Amino acid sequence: MKCKLFVFIFFALSIAYNNSDAQVNVMDSLESVLIKEKNEIKQIDILNQLFGACSDSNFERALQYANLALKKSKYIADGTYESKKRMSQSANNLGIAYLQLAKYDLSLENLLYSLNLAEEIKDTNRMSNSINNIGAMYGYKGELEKAFEYFSKSAELDLAYGNLEGAASSYTNIAAYYFSESTGFEKGDIYYNKALKIAKKSGSENLIATLYSARAMGLRQQKQYKDALKYYQLAISIRKDQNDLGSLVSLYINMSSLYLKVNKRNDAKKYGELALELALVLKSPDDIMRAYDGLSDIYEKSGNMGKALETYKVSMEWKDSIYNIQSTEAIAEMTAKYNFEKKEKENEILKQEKAISDLEFKNQQKELESSRIIMFSAVGGGILFLLLAFTLYNRNKIKQKANDELLNANNNLLEIKTLLQV
Repeated sequence: MKCKLFVFIFFALSIAYNNSDAQVNVMDSLESVLIKEKNEIKQIDILNQLFGACSDSNFERALQYANLALKKSKYIADGTYESKKRMSQSANNLGIAYLQLAKYDLSLENLLYSLNLAEEIKDTNRMSNSINNIGAMYGYKGELEKAFEYFSKSAELDLAYGNLEGAASSYTNIAAYYFSESTGFEKGDIYYNKALKIAKKSGSENLIATLYSARAMGLRQQKQYKDALKYYQLAISIRKDQNDLGSLVSLYINMSSLYLKVNKRNDAKKYGELALELALVLKSPDDIMRAYDGLSDIYEKSGNMGKALETYKVSMEWKDSIYNIQSTEAIAEMTAKYNFEKKEKENEILKQEKAISDLEFKNQQKELESSRIIMFSAVGGGILFLLLAFTLYNRNKIKQKANDELLNANNNLLEIKTLLQV
């Protein structure tokens, strides 16, 4: 009837927000602090905190906070390092918010904007965050090769600057990439163990849950279904403690698909319905599409073809609204524009460096020419001095000779006179 349900791949997202002076985690408390806060910079910090607090449970609300944080950041922008840092942070979060709502073109637009700002201020942490999230965007869009390219860049950047926790996020995503391939389990396991070691050391439950989810997918590809279910349950346990609805809906979709694979249709239906219920609460188009698609598979294998067709049609309607041609073209255009602008910046830097180099060369040439003139003048002056000295010496010598000859002549004349007188 249709292609098999795509197993949902989990990717680690890099959410950026600062701790405000009020050390509170509950959203209501944060909103109360926000209302009273007069300082605009602190308001932006609180808005990003609010985004982080609801980014896994209320996607539309998270979008509102991230959008307001970026607008405020732009409004008070003054071109300084801190100002660009705030805008990069807020744009990164807005990119994630759009990604969670499957608005991929708007997600990429904001993530590229965040990356540009981070590059301007040479903030390698934020550069890595944005690159990692762009990779996740391509991953969720199904372009895994492109996702892998960005994850690798992010890991290289983190390792170069000693950011191990950042590298762990990229390792997690690279592991997920390899686990998604039937022949990539061994490679995936290498990155999985690297990331898990760092995650456990830092106490990152969020990263550990993502790693468990990725490993479950890898085990499923190896047809080790019992172990895959065990790792999905471990991940679900952590996500329930975190009340991370966004991750839970994806886990339920995968659990449903796996139970259907081992022919446990009742369990598959149970998790499929749980997934759809949460997806509708979150208003997450991508999750709604996948949940309906999964239920369609279940109804089909249960022999309920009417219900299977009904849910399949709903799934396709959601798919058409997400993966439209205009969105794909917009993403390709933005990526090309970013690459072009980056190349332009690099060319401009090369031009400036060449201009400086040419100017330095000209100055060196002028200095060399001046040195030559001085040297030649000195040599010429020296030769002229020697000639003058030689001329004076020669004149004195000739004059002395003439005087000597005149003296001799006078002496001879005196001798002749003396002889005559005798």
